[in-house]
Amino acid sequence: MKKITAVIFAAVLVFTCIPFFAGAAAWDGTSKEAYAGSGTEADPYVIDTAAKLAKIGEVVAGGDTLDGKYFVQTADIDLGGKEWTPIGDAANPFSGIYNGKGHKISGFSITKLSNFTGLFGKIVAAGNEAGVCNLTIDGSINISGSGTDAAPSVGAVAGQVNNNVAVAGKKNAVFTNITSNVDVTLAAQTQQPRAGGLFGQIYLAVVENCVNNGNLTTDASNVVRLGGFTGQFIRCTFKGCVNNGKVTASTTGSKGVNIAGFAAYCTGPAKEADESVSDRYSVIENCINNGEISGTAEGNVAVAVGGIVGNFYTAVKENYLKITNCLNTGKLCAKQNDGGTAFSYVGGMVGNAPNNYAHIFVEKCVNTSADIQGVGGKEPRAAAIAGAFYAPGCPENTRGITDAVSAADDTLPIAVAYNVAPADKIEADKATWVYDAARATARAAEIKGLIAKSALKINGIDVNKQDEPAGTGATTDVTTDQPGQTTPATGDSFNAFAAAVVAALIAAACAVYFVKLRKIEN
Repeated sequence: MKKITAVIFAAVLVFTCIPFFAGAAAWDGTSKEAYAGSGTEADPYVIDTAAKLAKIGEVVAGGDTLDGKYFVQTADIDLGGKEWTPIGDAANPFSGIYNGKGHKISGFSITKLSNFTGLFGKIVAAGNEAGVCNLTIDGSINISGSGTDAAPSVGAVAGQVNNNVAVAGKKNAVFTNITSNVDVTLAAQTQQPRAGGLFGQIYLAVVENCVNNGNLTTDASNVVRLGGFTGQFIRCTFKGCVNNGKVTASTTGSKGVNIAGFAAYCTGPAKEADESVSDRYSVIENCINNGEISGTAEGNVAVAVGGIVGNFYTAVKENYLKITNCLNTGKLCAKQNDGGTAFSYVGGMVGNAPNNYAHIFVEKCVNTSADIQGVGGKEPRAAAIAGAFYAPGCPENTRGITDAVSAADDTLPIAVAYNVAPADKIEADKATWVYDAARATARAAEIKGLIAKSALKINGIDVNKQDEPAGTGATTDVTTDQPGQTTPATGDSFNAFAAAVVAALIAAACAVYFVKLRKIEN
């Protein structure tokens, strides 16, 4: 009898601890749970279950945008593949700061299209800083058919990010240390979706040390804007980011295809009276595209494919963009019907830069891919850096390509249809272009090093030290084509250690009990 009691006692100890070791169960798709904390930076709201994450959406939908409120995720969360309702919409956007603390949200799934589709539907910096940081998202967005919105926005992190320009002293939305392992598929689209690996549309924001590993695919009968990071952006800064995802788009309609490793479409906001020209620039710096990017038009329409940026919104004449120290390694292809009369544009940095009034500078950028091609259509324009950089009517000294390096020989030109003002600038710029595989390899290594240093700096590590402590924050893997990784948070290591200690104590207790029992029996 005593032996039976001992066995029962040991079993109870083991099964009591199973939930502790197994972690939280997958979400049931409906439950919501109040979260602790006061929402300040010192005492943030704590999110450690899917039900608490879903509660944020309920609070925001009820009219509280959580402006200036802080959230921290303290455990990995499994959404269980259940249909996720995005947090925030046009009427009630999310305006808080969500810190994943190096944790993961897995089982993320959306199959129903809304105007703003993502983990967060719409994020707005409404006076206080807003954004997301230190988070990995695993899952999929798989949608067939269009909704009623003319331009739905789809991204793993957020459908749309904006800044409330009506608020004096406004701050940007900020996104750092995010990895998306979310595949995005949009089928049978009749509207004009803006879709990206992280954001559908993003305006007036800063994005640093982020990685997209998800593949993106869309087929449409309308204009396509599809990017590894975003479908469309206005006045943003991207630094130290990497796209590893494959981006594929096609259209059967009468409007074009615009796709890229980073941003499909660049556009510009209305000029504010008190701002300088330098304040109006978007910046893409120290970024890499490793993904294969392919766009196809079955109708007689233009296709623009870029390793970094696809095309520019020509209805807006105040486009401002600087692309600096960026690298393309990916295969790029723009394809049209044979015999078509529209152009196809494809370039390692920019597919097409057509706007006579755009201010566009591409500086110190590198292409190591020899597989860049335009197929079909009228005079396919394929180049190592820019498929077309042509604007004879642009103001003088408002655009240019300088210090470009290509690993391919000059049979793949740095730029096609290169025409900038003043006239003597054309030859001056071309004198800085280099076709040299060894030089391209060396420059690519430099860019990867800059990204690694940026990641360390963001995570508070002294980049001048040779021996850096491990496990102090998220870092981006830029040395290979493998997905970027986020290192476990310090709390994760502690939890694993605590679990091991408890397991040892349980085993010891069982052993002692059995020994005592044997002595009693003897």
